Amino acid sequence: MIIDSAILTEILIDLQLSYAESLGLKDFRILEKIYRDFKLEDTENQRELDLLHGLYVLEYRNGLPWYDLNPIVRDLLIAEGMIDGDRSQ
Repeated sequence: MIIDSAILTEILIDLQLSYAESLGLKDFRILEKIYRDFKLEDTENQRELDLLHGLYVLEYRNGLPWYDLNPIVRDLLIAEGMIDGDRSQ
């Protein structure tokens, strides 16, 4: 089987839908804040930890730990108009 751009697009859409299924408005706000601040607001907050463990949020450890959104989740926030995806602002 050859994976062409149509198949890849379909797979990405399916992944976005599976990530979006369990997200509510409160989750989108948490994710938006993590995107802007590169950190979790409260490491004792179970929902933030769930988003981290569910790979909605990715942890990076190079020097100091910092956090960013999974690229698929970032695209969801862009589609919702919550972020513009341009880090230069």
